[in-house]
Amino acid sequence: MQKAYEEWNRALVNVKQTCAVCTDDRGRSAFPSRITVKCKHKSNTCRACLSQWLSSELELKGWDRLTCPDCGESLDYNSVKKHAFQETFQRYDQLSTRAALSTIPNFHWCLKPGCGSGQIHEDSEGPLFLCTTCQSRFCIVHNEPWHDGETCAQYDKRRRYQANNSMRDEKASEKWKKSNSRLCPMCCAPIQKNGGCSAMHCGFAARCRVKSVY
Repeated sequence: MQKAYEEWNRALVNVKQTCAVCTDDRGRSAFPSRITVKCKHKSNTCRACLSQWLSSELELKGWDRLTCPDCGESLDYNSVKKHAFQETFQRYDQLSTRAALSTIPNFHWCLKPGCGSGQIHEDSEGPLFLCTTCQSRFCIVHNEPWHDGETCAQYDKRRRYQANNSMRDEKASEKWKKSNSRLCPMCCAPIQKNGGCSAMHCGFAARCRVKSVY
């Protein structure tokens, strides 16, 4: 019985199959028996190409859209762990875990680059979020660094004031340009005369040296 089993294994090793991706002829052992638990076909993609496929699909489509390259069946967690490169699986595990945690009510991620931590912050704790890992402070109302010395209402009021001032300054600048400059007939850049004769040379760009009369 043992001898027959060994002979069967040797025969299986000698069987060649062509990979649908790289088109190389490989031994049957170079192919997974099934890529997902739902697949009803033998795999036409070798293990190396399958691992590369999963890496590409993770970057292009996201962690929750990984599928069998042969039939399109979705890969579950264990299938990805079995067939993906270690680095790819670690990235997949990180993304899937992050997605699961994000569905928890009142769960917030730390916004500091490189921290990667998160925690539950109840509404009763107010808008100030203090990361227990890196001690960074953020406002969960505005989703940005904490506005020291200001309540959320005061912060909003200041931002509106700054936005209105910026808009007024922009309008005043445009009005001044219209009153004190003319547009270059070639590139439409505003030209201002600051003395001399009426002949003007546009110097806005190296490609535009047009002469005009102011």
